[in-house]
Formats: sequence, C-alpha cells, structure tokens
Amino acid sequence: MALEYVPPNARLASELEQVSKEAERVTEAMRGINLMPQAFPTEALEAICVSLFHLKDGTAEGCHEPLNFARHMLPLVRRDHFRIESDEPETID
Repeated sequence: MALEYVPPNARLASELEQVSKEAERVTEAMRGINLMPQAFPTEALEAICVSLFHLKDGTAEGCHEPLNFARHMLPLVRRDHFRIESDEPETID
C-alpha cells in the first residue's frame, strides 16, 4: 500500500516524533564525545540523524525512503563500531 504525499496520520506522526527525539539524542551524544575513532562514520551518522530528525515535518510517503535507509545502515554502523556483548565468545575459567 503506497502512502500519500500528505501529512502523516496521528499514529505515524507520533512515531516520527519519537524518531526525531531519538535522532536528536544521538546527535547530542556524538557532540559530547571528545575523540571519536578515526574510522567512525561521524558525518554519515550525523546526516542520517538530521534526515530522521526532520521526518516529523514531512509527508507520510516522504518518510518511507529515509526510514528504510536508516533501518539498513544503522545496524551496520552498530555492528562495525560498537561492542555487542552477545557476540563475545564465552570464556571458561
């Protein structure tokens, strides 16, 4: 079902507002870090956050592509740059 280029309905608008708040939190957290690893994709992550932050001001159809892009890219950033405890090999003393 295709969405329309109209303001999102109340439920979607509420979800987009939450996405906006979380994107802003990530951006603020990155600004508070003094030294990022050289290979960390700071600019790319900031660009994703900016696009997610502004989704609440767009249309229902307009939010589809940025959300799909973020859904694909954010797990890649997480996997490549953050330690995930469940991925640690178990050690036996």
